[in-house]
Amino acid sequence: MRLDEFIEDFYRKLGADFRANLRAGQICKAPFLYSYENAEVWRPSKFDGSQTQATDFPIVPRPGDAYQRSATIHSPRLESYEEFPVLRAKLRPVVLLVPDPPEVGIRDFRGGGRINRHLCLCAPCYGVVEPARMPVPVG
Repeated sequence: MRLDEFIEDFYRKLGADFRANLRAGQICKAPFLYSYENAEVWRPSKFDGSQTQATDFPIVPRPGDAYQRSATIHSPRLESYEEFPVLRAKLRPVVLLVPDPPEVGIRDFRGGGRINRHLCLCAPCYGVVEPARMPVPVG
């Protein structure tokens, strides 16, 4: 038995403005990151003559000195305690738990972070099967 058959009228059709007016419980598709199964980083391997500008970044397994290098790079900016992590993601169905909060009427201030950030809290759906891809019962 599927969830929509078990709970009648649990979901309702949204209007044409569903993208602009997100609501809790809405099912969307969003890029969702994989967990760090095999941590990898982009490590600079080729530099200019000053050794401050990197030109090549191959992907390497997380080295033993990750986040503890001795040199900084000025272009692209990378401090000695930083790395460029490699993150994989895929488009996945998610359930919106907390929609984007309304904007706060306060101006951003110099030197501080942004006050209004357009972020939502969502939970990935790992067990949802699209009807077109459902397995056919055998027997």
